Amino acid sequence: RKYEGGQLLWRSAKLNWVYYHTCLDLGADEEGLYLSMGYFFSLHHHNLFIPWSDIRTSNSEMLWGPMAVLHFEKTPKILFELHEKNVQLLKKMASTPDAFKSATN
Repeated sequence: RKYEGGQLLWRSAKLNWVYYHTCLDLGADEEGLYLSMGYFFSLHHHNLFIPWSDIRTSNSEMLWGPMAVLHFEKTPKILFELHEKNVQLLKKMASTPDAFKSATN
């Protein structure tokens, strides 16, 4: 589905062993997390929506700072790592307590 809200543009994240450096656009609302590739990289990459009910979060530390590791209920072998600063901005955008629930809950 189409996402109409605000976005964090040109962000980086790690999906399993692949690092997407400054090519992701991220968005969040009360329903879930939206991911898309930046305009120049969008060929062959469809936009992605993940509902909050499918996401659990744990913490990690990297050389460049604290990270949040997203675990997905329906695809447990996939890990998605975002810098904690981006997670805090997305939480504000989502404005729901369901956003980025801890994996221990």
